[in-house]
Parts: sequence; structure tokens; C-alpha cells
Amino acid sequence: MDMDFEIQRTLEEDGSGGCYAVDAAGERALEASAGPQVPLTRALKPGESYVTRLVFDLPETVTDPRLLITDSDWVTYLLLGHENSFLHRKVFLAAF
Repeated sequence: MDMDFEIQRTLEEDGSGGCYAVDAAGERALEASAGPQVPLTRALKPGESYVTRLVFDLPETVTDPRLLITDSDWVTYLLLGHENSFLHRKVFLAAF
């Protein structure tokens, strides 16, 4: 069974609570120099993995950047233990 991702939001958040979306111009520049990137929505087969790069245009003053990837399927807000549920903290990934 393939694992499908319905990623709706990819944000970079800083230590002060500022949010930054993926930069479309930066993504195009990356693809022009490094080739096409695998979209985060690509389905995975068991045992499969992939690497992709995301581009954000952050101000120089940003401290403690963190990556947040979520889906916006409303039912996930009702699932206990799901990272979108009301009782769960956001799960941030370290950005470097």
C-alpha cells in the first residue's frame, strides 16, 4: 500500500513566531541549477524514501528557524494523538 501525503502547508517559523512560506522564485532558481525536486506530495511505497529541498527567503534577523509541515484535512483536528489535534503541540523539524 502506498503512503500518500496531503501536505497543505509548509512553513518556516522563527523564534519570534514569524512564519515564512516556501519561496516560489527560490524554488525555480534551485530547479534551474540542481534539477527538478521531488514534490513532498509524492506517494511512497513500502521501504522507499526520497530527499527534496525547500527554499525559503528569510530575513537576516531570523533566529531559531524551524520547519513545520502539516496537512489541512479537518478530520485530523478530531483524531486523538494526531499532530493537528487540539490537544497536541506542533511538531517542528530543525532547519539548517
